[in-house]
Amino acid sequence: MQQKNTGKIIVAFLLVTALAVVSVFSVLQFIKDPTPEQIADYKAENGIKDDKKTTDSKTELGFLTEEEKTTEKQTTEEITTEEKTTEEKTTEEKTTEEKTTEEKTTEKPSGSGDLALEDVAGTYTGKGTYTRFKVDFPDEMFEGLSENEIDAAMAMIKALEGTDFDIAFSIDEDGSWDFAMEDGLMNFEFDSYDFSKEITELEDGGFSMKMDGKEEGIDAEAAFNGAFSGKGDNIKVKGSFILSGDMDGANVDLIVDYEAELTDNADEDEEGV
Repeated sequence: MQQKNTGKIIVAFLLVTALAVVSVFSVLQFIKDPTPEQIADYKAENGIKDDKKTTDSKTELGFLTEEEKTTEKQTTEEITTEEKTTEEKTTEEKTTEEKTTEEKTTEKPSGSGDLALEDVAGTYTGKGTYTRFKVDFPDEMFEGLSENEIDAAMAMIKALEGTDFDIAFSIDEDGSWDFAMEDGLMNFEFDSYDFSKEITELEDGGFSMKMDGKEEGIDAEAAFNGAFSGKGDNIKVKGSFILSGDMDGANVDLIVDYEAELTDNADEDEEGV
């Protein structure tokens, strides 16, 4: 009799254990891959309403496998790192660009210290490069043009940055000057009349000036510098022309680095007259 009772107790224990194992397995199975019925029961028991589309039942219920959690974390970190990197690059590029402009605007070019204004008077020809060229046109400038024509025009303008083109620079003994850029598209030309400022003297063989232009469609700030080297008919000049502002309705932001050599000496012209 006692043995039979012992057997019943053992059988009962095994049944309870089996049920417990099945129950645990069911919970684990629900967490890993819940059936629609299990999800419905879970929502009903916990008061979850179907007020939005279920795109991922496991995610919605807060159940993710370790692999899914790791993937989600890595994706978030990658996006954050990418956004941070892009922001840092943009800030760095902007800072470098501003620094470049500031350096070119404030630098004091140094050339041959014994050269005076009358020594360098004449016409110079050489090459210029747009190290920066940005332009924003008003909408009315594109009236009558198709979208393809506008795209083609903007592509040509964008292609100017970084390209070389012909420049001509002339300076008189009284300090008046002219700077022309033959880039084949915009062909800008600026002079001391546009900015009401002459080169008064050379300091260490160079000049540097900041200017405001409000003449003939120009409402802009500019900086112009150059350094002369050599003597007599073998004088060269190297410098930058910077402009930012309105040019006949278009907003222009440019930096031109140039190098040129004397091709027509002012003294010789006077002697030949």
